[in-house]
Amino acid sequence: MGWEGLADSLTRPVTLGVALGMVLGKFVGITGMCWLGLRLKLGSLPERVRLREVAGVGLLGGMGFTMAIFMASLGFEQAPDTLYQAKAGILFGSLVAGVAGYVWLRGVAARRENAGA
Repeated sequence: MGWEGLADSLTRPVTLGVALGMVLGKFVGITGMCWLGLRLKLGSLPERVRLREVAGVGLLGGMGFTMAIFMASLGFEQAPDTLYQAKAGILFGSLVAGVAGYVWLRGVAARRENAGA
């Protein structure tokens, strides 16, 4: 498949579901569990670290794609077209997560700098 096939696969439900899972799933999982741990007083953040920084790292967590590709290969072994869509979603989601995490953390750093902290 060429670039046309890749562009077409970005509109498929499998691709979109995997990409959203990579970005939103990691974000909600990492940030949410950290928030819950803080609320239950199971731990504390290091000095000068706020939950907004943890949220940025939660976004960056969506960049990990090695295990996702391995799992997709196992799950869609008999369906090569679906496997291609899943891999496209993994790579697209990783790209979006990386860019979103970078932009988020740059914004947090700029706010901290403007506040003089």
